Amino acid sequence: GHRAPVTAPSERVSDILAAHEERTENVRALVDGPTTPVDVMEGLFGDLPITEYFAGMSEAVGHLDVLEARGAVTARERGGLLVYEPSS
Repeated sequence: GHRAPVTAPSERVSDILAAHEERTENVRALVDGPTTPVDVMEGLFGDLPITEYFAGMSEAVGHLDVLEARGAVTARERGGLLVYEPSS
């Protein structure tokens, strides 16, 4: 979507996967100490309009979930907030 018709689907899929992997690495770099999903969202997108918070937060949490599944970050609850830290 959002582009011309896809004539080489396998190349397009590879491009999308590479972009997601790059974004996941950007998120990993943002988690350099106790980091909330809001911190990640702001680090990725800066000052989003409130109407874009759901999409921004969804993307931030999705990448944090991938990193947690890979063992790269650990999530803990602190003071009622979910905080991510690099795994040791």
